[in-house]
Amino acid sequence: MSILCPLLSQEATQLLVQSLVISRLDYCNLLLAGLPLRAIRPLQLVQNAAARLIFNLPKFTHVTPLLRSLHWLPVAARSGMSTELGLPGMSTELGLPGMSAELGLPGMSAELGLPGMSAGLGLP
Repeated sequence: MSILCPLLSQEATQLLVQSLVISRLDYCNLLLAGLPLRAIRPLQLVQNAAARLIFNLPKFTHVTPLLRSLHWLPVAARSGMSTELGLPGMSTELGLPGMSAELGLPGMSAELGLPGMSAGLGLP
């Protein structure tokens, strides 16, 4: 990807990095909650490298101002926010109410016959 960066504008590089890297960091945020920092550190290093790549800066450039200008939270803060906010479609059985419960909307139920629901899994 570093070969392509001189050929791309900063906006195009940012879009590419966000779609390929940052989306993967966000994909399993809920699973990262509560992990020790030593487990999250490799993911933080990936995010730092992605920020440096967007701005085409050397490896040892301080990354905090870059993350702020991109409006990216550190990985540890991202994982904590997903559990505090509750994600759409999360089951209340996990103790994480989804947005549908907060808005008073009917959630998915076993009567709908959707795969992966508690009735199909043999859960109470």
